[in-house]
Amino acid sequence: MDVKKAKETARKRLMNTPLRQVTERFGSKENLVKELKTLFDKSDVFVKKLSEATDLAGVSNAKLLRLHALATELKEKFGSRKDLVDKYVAMVGKADAAALKEKLAAQPIGKLMDLYRAAEKKAKGALKKGAKE
Repeated sequence: MDVKKAKETARKRLMNTPLRQVTERFGSKENLVKELKTLFDKSDVFVKKLSEATDLAGVSNAKLLRLHALATELKEKFGSRKDLVDKYVAMVGKADAAALKEKLAAQPIGKLMDLYRAAEKKAKGALKKGAKE
């Protein structure tokens, strides 16, 4: 019975490849690239690292899906990159906030989201620890 269950989960995992996710959610890789390019052009979500020679079509599907997920999460939770940086600095409570904000403004979106999640987790842990005492 366990072998059958293991085979079924392995089959489901193999079926959910990045290519399959792209085609199910966006229709094609080109549509995903178009959507990401509009996010690059219209918002301050991403640091401007792309040049005209760089093409997103050469990036792997998994990375494109991660970029899209990060961008949509940022838009839904914070609205803009600046709001994310402001909330992180407020959560951390550093004395030299202006210098920290300037440093964080140059960081990629993935790093900013990871920093915020870690600070959020640390704050929740401190609240739980404080409530127990």
